[in-house]
Amino acid sequence: SRAFRRARVPLAYSQGFHPQPKLSFALALSVGVEGLEELADVELASVMPPDELVARANGELPPGLRLLKAWEVSLKDPSLASQVVGAVYRLRVVGDGLAPVERERLISGEACRRFLAEPSIPVQVVRKERTVEIDAKPYILRFSPSGEWGTGWELTLKMGREGSIRPQAILEQFFAHWQNGLAKPLLEGLQVTRTTLLLAS
Repeated sequence: SRAFRRARVPLAYSQGFHPQPKLSFALALSVGVEGLEELADVELASVMPPDELVARANGELPPGLRLLKAWEVSLKDPSLASQVVGAVYRLRVVGDGLAPVERERLISGEACRRFLAEPSIPVQVVRKERTVEIDAKPYILRFSPSGEWGTGWELTLKMGREGSIRPQAILEQFFAHWQNGLAKPLLEGLQVTRTTLLLAS
């Protein structure tokens, strides 16, 4: 919002004692999770071409933070948050300390398939300020290894009104399944990047 103000983007503001710019992200990122292509709604007080908005904002944003694209939508359209149905995550363990044989087993397609073939994948989540155990299996749309970044995987999770699951919780169970004694150090070296948000078509 500060970059928009410096770029003289005509932001619309809420009413009341403490007006705030009408800017909202589709889905908040957890602490420590990187986002590559996040989505947000911003309401303007007057018309500005999308390309101009992008160019002006990018001239004020710090290194590493850029607007990739902007487009107009109707104020009558549903909010972005209500349209999110899933997310794709890139998961990578830095400094895993695994022997080559252990690493190959962990990042094999067979390991992912056998994990998903389990009758249930119990994880701990916080719901209504209470920690409860739920089955994460119905939330996992895709889970596969990726050799592009060493010890890594790609995970697609379903999201909706019933809530969501942290990708770290899925990996904790996966590590415990295959490398129970190393689950904790593997989680400590886990890097999580949300690469894509999936919207209802």
